[in-house]
Amino acid sequence: MDEELRRELLARRAEDQRIRTLVTPPKGEHSIRLPDDVAAEWHRIDSDNTRWLAETLTARGWPGRALAGEDGAGAAWLLAQHADADPVRQREFLAALRDAVDRGDASPGHLAYLEDRVRVHAGQPQLYGTQFTVTDGEFGPCPIEDPERLDERRAAAGLAPFADYEARMRARLSVTAGLRLVSACREQPSAGGTMSRTRIPKAELTGVYGTIVERMSVKMLGEVAEPVEVAWHHRKVLNFSFSVARQVKKWNKCDANLKTFAHMAVASMVGCSFCLDLGYFSARNEGLDVTKAREVPRWRESDVFTPLERDVMEYAEAMTVTPPAVTDELSARLLAALGPAACGLEPLAVPSTV
Repeated sequence: MDEELRRELLARRAEDQRIRTLVTPPKGEHSIRLPDDVAAEWHRIDSDNTRWLAETLTARGWPGRALAGEDGAGAAWLLAQHADADPVRQREFLAALRDAVDRGDASPGHLAYLEDRVRVHAGQPQLYGTQFTVTDGEFGPCPIEDPERLDERRAAAGLAPFADYEARMRARLSVTAGLRLVSACREQPSAGGTMSRTRIPKAELTGVYGTIVERMSVKMLGEVAEPVEVAWHHRKVLNFSFSVARQVKKWNKCDANLKTFAHMAVASMVGCSFCLDLGYFSARNEGLDVTKAREVPRWRESDVFTPLERDVMEYAEAMTVTPPAVTDELSARLLAALGPAACGLEPLAVPSTV
C-alpha cells in the first residue's frame, strides 16, 4: 500500500466534505442559492480533485484497496462521485472503478453509487436508487429503471433495501423542520457494501435538555452530530464529555489558532470528516483564522502557514502515528517557541471521572 497516496486521498476527502457542510437552507425550505464565495470554492475543490484523480489514474491506475487501503479507496470513489462538472472524466472513473470491482479491489456499493450518478446526469434512469433530488418542492429519488427489481439489484451490490435507505436519507437530511443541503452520496456505503453507520444506534434527543443540546449542536456544526445522539443513551457519559470540553476551553496557555490547526491536522490525517468539520466551525464561531483553517488538510503544500504553525501540525501528526514519530529537534523547537505551559508540561486541572 502507498501510505502517501492514502493520506492525500483522505485529505482531499476531508476537504470535499468540509465545503459541503457550510450551507444550510432556511427552515422549511429544501434548497438555497450558494453564496458566490462558497460556490466558487466548492467548484475549485471539486475541479482540483477531479484533475488530481485523473492524473493519478493515468499514472498509477485506479487507487483501490491494494494501492490506497480501504479508506483511501473509499475516498477515491467519493472524489469520482463529485466529478460532476467533468462528465467525460467521470465516465472514465466509472470504467476504472468497474474494473477494480471485477478484480475484487473496490466496493460494489461504491460502483452502484457512481453508476447511478453517471446515469442520472446523462438523463437516464438510475439502477440502484441512490440519487435523490427535489422536484416541485418535493424531495425524492430520481427516476429508477425497472423498480420492481430494485431491491434485487441493491442486494447484489451489498446495499440495504431501498425502503430502509430512503428512510435514512429523509432522516439524515432533516434538521429540525428543514432539509440540509448535502450531496445524496453523503450516506456512504462501507467496504462491505452496507451503509456506513455508528456501531451503537442513535437515540432521539428528547425533553428540554434534548432541545438545548440539539440547538447547541446545530449552531456549532449545522446539524445534530451523530456522537451526541449516540451518547444520549448514557447521560453521564454525555455530561462528562461536555464537562471535559468546558475544562479544555479554559486551557489558554497555547494560541487558539495553533490548537485548532493541530486538531484539524490530526482529523485530516485519520480521515475524520466530522472532527474536521468541528474544528472548522469552532474556528469560525470563535473568530479564528478560517482562511488558514481551510488549508489545513493540505498544509504541507500550502504557503499560508508560518514556520511555527507548520511545526505544530507536524508535531500533532507525529504524535498520532504508532509508534509516535516526534523528533527531539521538533520538540526542542516547540518548547523554545511556546514555553512549557503551552506544550503541556505543566499540571492541568481536569474534571473527576464518572
